[in-house]
Amino acid sequence: MTNFRNRQPEGIPTGGQFATMTKSEADVSLATGTNTLTIDEDCSTEAVQALADAGLKGRIEPYRGDDEDMPEGMVVYSSPAGHEIGISGLGGEEVEIRIMTDDEYRSLRMSHTGKPSAEEVVKAIEVAAWTEDVTDSFSVGFTDGENEIRETYFDRNTETGDFVAGMTLSDQDGNWLTVDHNYTTGETTATPESGPGTHPLPPVDLDAVMSDMTGTDASGNSQAVAAAAFGRIRNRLEDEPFYNKLAQAQLPSQ
Repeated sequence: MTNFRNRQPEGIPTGGQFATMTKSEADVSLATGTNTLTIDEDCSTEAVQALADAGLKGRIEPYRGDDEDMPEGMVVYSSPAGHEIGISGLGGEEVEIRIMTDDEYRSLRMSHTGKPSAEEVVKAIEVAAWTEDVTDSFSVGFTDGENEIRETYFDRNTETGDFVAGMTLSDQDGNWLTVDHNYTTGETTATPESGPGTHPLPPVDLDAVMSDMTGTDASGNSQAVAAAAFGRIRNRLEDEPFYNKLAQAQLPSQ
């Protein structure tokens, strides 16, 4: 079973507590390697070695930061693309995967229960890295203005096969809304989620949101402006390995 705790603020103070995880020359020289994964000597356990056997690539080393809230025995995985992901509980009944970040809106934690296999852990790591890739990709389509991006997603509908993407936004008045885009139909919708105003909440002005988020006058043309912005996001993600997995995945009806 997998439990997601996605993008929830964890009260992490600014100041770069993860910046202490730098590797000295001595650390690197102590590392032992496999064909796919470099493992620091201080965490070369059977459970970590199993991740290499399961195809994980990159580097794993102990967590050397000073955050007392981090789980004891946690290791940090660094991917070839530069992701840093914390892994705790390896070999036990519950394994937790977390993005190593000081940004409370980019925080992500996933817990796998039932003594997950190394293959399942590797898949969870891939999902966490993909989540970071998606978050980064939205910068080519949208920029924070009066509305700020709080969450993002890019996925494939398992029933229709459609690729879809979207984001959760909030404004300075405390209103929250979601913007969703379907790449097959080309349609973008905006839905109010919560706010301090009257209920039911008024409909979202997509023209205004797209004008704000893209820096382009989207008056009367928000669908085209949104499609172009979401298109740039997809173009960037198409180079990522996980995108190919989504594209090649067989649908239940096929």
